Amino acid sequence: MTERPSMVLLHGWGSTAKVWQAVADDFRRTYDCYLPELPGHGDSRLAHSGSGELASQLINEINRPATWLAWSLGALIAIQAALQSPDRVERLILVAGTPSFVQTPQWREAMPVSTFNQFLDAYRTNPRQAQKRFIALQAQGDRNGRHVRQQLVAAATPAASDIGWGLDMLHSQSLGTDLANISCPIHCLYGANDALVPASIADAMQALAEVTLWPETGHAPFLSDRERFVQWVAGVMHG
Repeated sequence: MTERPSMVLLHGWGSTAKVWQAVADDFRRTYDCYLPELPGHGDSRLAHSGSGELASQLINEINRPATWLAWSLGALIAIQAALQSPDRVERLILVAGTPSFVQTPQWREAMPVSTFNQFLDAYRTNPRQAQKRFIALQAQGDRNGRHVRQQLVAAATPAASDIGWGLDMLHSQSLGTDLANISCPIHCLYGANDALVPASIADAMQALAEVTLWPETGHAPFLSDRERFVQWVAGVMHG
């Protein structure tokens, strides 16, 4: 009996594994799917240290080669996993993924540091309100924005949870110069209207990955058009 291929689905900041529920039902027809939850999100038992240590925990927990499908904050951790354990990460599929969420001298296709700092201050002042704002930003600019927002609300982690570490990681982590060291195939999907990751990142990633840009789409393409997303992943996996 042939062993089924494995797929790891990593969610983003402020969300839980529930965000993958609809697409995971499709992927389970072909793959053994693992839907871990990041520290403070959902029922996770993982410890939040650096992204490298978190990646190591996930690699040890999954304990088999797999395709890593990762969204937003999850993409940073998946990149670390591919750098640390190339034998365990067969393919990276990054959705709204960036090696640096905020601008650095080496990576300009990102959010200005001042803009991110404003959100970080808002979260420290009023986490619940900041999470609501973050959900709105993820749905912003999407032609199916109302639908996206409803799904994000349904999958959101409780506002009282300890998830501030994720913002600190998004603020400090910069892996732009490390991407060239990844040996597995990298596929990226971006929304042209993403309010958090600028669409100009598509050009910056072209030399490192196979890049797809969807028009009229925001930060969560897999929620915006589930069927199209599942077909896109199938094309990536078998193309």
